[in-house]
Amino acid sequence: MSQSSDKVEKEVNASTANKLLVICVDRDNDIGEKAGIMTPVIGRDACIDAAQRFALEDPEDADSNSMFSAIKTYEDLVSKGYQVEVVIVAGIKERGVQADEKILIEIKKILEVFSANGAVIVSDGEDDESVIPVIQNVLPVVSVQRVIMKVSRSVEYSYAVFGKYLKIWGGHQKAFLFDYF
Repeated sequence: MSQSSDKVEKEVNASTANKLLVICVDRDNDIGEKAGIMTPVIGRDACIDAAQRFALEDPEDADSNSMFSAIKTYEDLVSKGYQVEVVIVAGIKERGVQADEKILIEIKKILEVFSANGAVIVSDGEDDESVIPVIQNVLPVVSVQRVIMKVSRSVEYSYAVFGKYLKIWGGHQKAFLFDYF
């Protein structure tokens, strides 16, 4: 069992949730834009099919890894006796409020079919995770699993650190950079 599986299991055990929804979030709707797949995608087999189709359309997109990771998380939890369902939800290409509203609508639809009382969120980064407060309005989030590809972990980490420095540095310094170059 991987470290992330252990982490998810500890977080789930610490919660009172007994019916879990493993949610793979694609806020910018790459799955729909690139592979023509309509969301929500509900169920293990449907998620495997969607993840495979998406990976064949764009093998370099990290979203496919998130989808497969959500399926693995689902299988790990099922093997431990939890009542679980796995789903893929997506926003819209432009992100923002409309993307978050679409994801909220999809989560509500899913809850009509599978009445979960806790969620495990699987994403490939901060943008997808920004929808967590939206999901928490209808379903407690008991665990968040960020999927980072091992081959590019140091590169992704460097970008994340660099991005944080730019945010901290503020607007007037950015103006200096543009004047300087």
